[in-house]
Amino acid sequence: YHMHNKFVVIDDLLLITGSFNWTSQAVAHNQENLTFLDDPKLASMYTNYFDSLWKQFSDPTKVKEEVAARKIQKNYRNKFPKKR
Repeated sequence: YHMHNKFVVIDDLLLITGSFNWTSQAVAHNQENLTFLDDPKLASMYTNYFDSLWKQFSDPTKVKEEVAARKIQKNYRNKFPKKR
């Protein structure tokens, strides 16, 4: 799993979300979208969601599982013929 959500909560009041990648490449060359929502209740929901993601990805048990999964993938990658 990867944290791929794209949102910002400002001062527990404003939620910004959308496809926008927060890079100079996206600003200069991509067709991205952003939605600005002045909604404290929704901002709070996203803050809670972010906190749960942060906790999940900072859990040492989960990190160990991720490391183990990557080792397994690395060991078995290219061991089987690719389908054509």
